[in-house]
Order: sequence, then structure tokens, then C-alpha cells
Amino acid sequence: MKRIIMLVVWAMSFENCLGSGTDQPIAMRVSEAGTFYIPIHIKGLEQTDFLVDTGSSHTIINEKSLAILKANGQAKYANQIRGVTADGTVKNVSLYTIQSIDVGHGCVLKNVDVAVFPGESRRFWGSAP
Repeated sequence: MKRIIMLVVWAMSFENCLGSGTDQPIAMRVSEAGTFYIPIHIKGLEQTDFLVDTGSSHTIINEKSLAILKANGQAKYANQIRGVTADGTVKNVSLYTIQSIDVGHGCVLKNVDVAVFPGESRRFWGSAP
């Protein structure tokens, strides 16, 4: 399966992990381009890295990942939102709630809302004004 790069939004809180008595740091990897990645695992998908983008307003997955999650009962439709891609294009995007994301092997975030981009897209975006 092709490696799927996803985008993490830090609008979600790590309080669940920090308050659990596990003070283990989450290792970040720096790419040649200077972007930061952290290891994640979503049940039903292979382990991969999330791109850490503090300017984004949602976690993003692609339709290929969503299809796998839906087939395994791991994703539920939430609603439509309006977003702006990195090139300024405004899009209506489906928002799904996925059961959990394990960040850094032990920090489990539950009921995470993710925006879904077409195909195997990796384009980044933020909220539309």
C-alpha cells in the first residue's frame, strides 16, 4: 500500500496524553524540506507519519484512506465544511469522525474529526473566511 501522508492539526489537544501519567515525548522527524512529521497509527490503516502543520485547521486524510476506514466501521460522516487549499482555492469538503488516532505510540486521541480530500491528494488547507 502506498504511503499516505496525512496532516495533523493541533487544534486538537494532547491533554488526554499529558494528563495520563505518561510523560513520554513524541519524536518528530524533520524532512529535507524542513517540515516536521510524527508517527501515527489509525486502526485499519498502516502506520504512517503525519505532517505537523500549525497553520491548518483540520486533520486531513484522503478518500483512499477514508474508504478503508469506512469499510472497517472506523469512520462516520459528520458534515460538510468550507476550506481553502494552499493555492487559495475554496472547496466544500466532507468532515468525518474517526474512532481514534494513536500519536507517537501511546497518545490515543478519540473521536477525531478529519477533512477528506479527493483521491490520494496531499494538498494542505485551512478554514475559509
